[in-house]
Amino acid sequence: MKKITLLLFCMMWYLHSFKLNAQTYQSLNLDGFNTDVIANGTGTALASTNNDVDGVSYAFKSIDWKLTATSTAQTTGLPVGGLITSANNANLNFQLKGYSDNNVIRISAINTPITSNVTNAVHASKLIILVTGGSGDAVMGGTINFTDGTSQNFSNINVQDWYNNTPLPISFQNFGRINKNDNIVENGPFPALFQATVAIDVAN
Repeated sequence: MKKITLLLFCMMWYLHSFKLNAQTYQSLNLDGFNTDVIANGTGTALASTNNDVDGVSYAFKSIDWKLTATSTAQTTGLPVGGLITSANNANLNFQLKGYSDNNVIRISAINTPITSNVTNAVHASKLIILVTGGSGDAVMGGTINFTDGTSQNFSNINVQDWYNNTPLPISFQNFGRINKNDNIVENGPFPALFQATVAIDVAN
């Protein structure tokens, strides 16, 4: 039986101003990131990460990753600085955590709770989460707690494997992956990162 993992990278609040008839986005400052799956800098992928994406030794790589100082530079990879602009909306940006830090929330067991605290409270109508699955599709759910003591549950968000293109829209792709055991890089249109949207109840 394959071990399926779910990765959450960062979240954006979607705000809609009816008065101005405009859409704005604001990033959330989160904690709870529990593992590093992005190889970066110079050295082995194993030394640069502390876990994999899919349970079978594959990780992401930054475009600045090199095995040695004299190795050929990468032509694809996650951008240096970690700023990703959604392929679906040029106004929607995701800021990844530092590549040398724990940079994803990795969930590999069913019904494993992870708590992420938000330090910049905002009013919003949607929550947009940058996600992907490893070694198969995953299903995501959770609870959003609000400052007034109320909460909202969400469930049954299907997150596809990082090599599939449905059902969630692709936010970023063409960055490749790396095998942590042998440092072999695989480039191509996949893997990919996807954006999951949670609608906030009007009452909240």
